[in-house]
Amino acid sequence: MEPVEWGWLFLIGAAVAIALWAGPNLAVAEPAAGAALLLTTAWAVGSLFPRLRRPVRSISSAPYDSLTMLGQAFQEGAMGRQTILATIGTLETEVFGGRRVLLSVEEERHLVGAPPAEFLAWVNARLSALERAS
Repeated sequence: MEPVEWGWLFLIGAAVAIALWAGPNLAVAEPAAGAALLLTTAWAVGSLFPRLRRPVRSISSAPYDSLTMLGQAFQEGAMGRQTILATIGTLETEVFGGRRVLLSVEEERHLVGAPPAEFLAWVNARLSALERAS
């Protein structure tokens, strides 16, 4: 038991002892018994509440960081390319703000279906521009 629990148990025991010692003197016995009951309830709730709560599971952000997602996107084909385009677009918005050059729908479709070498060349060019600007 923790030291705090010993304090609670001492107070409960003292209240019970006073209630028993008072005997037929209800003016002392009833408040002491009531205090013992309240202290016991408070101790039980305080001791059991942490065990009764559902454990809160934190979601680790490690497997979902942007670099990991970007790396996985290169292996996912057309859907992955759309993720890469969106990620680069987000980065460009953060760096360039309103000066960002938006892709047209036709450009995006072309890049999604482009040969890997052409797509990688476009990605490298955009990332180089971002690197120079930041």
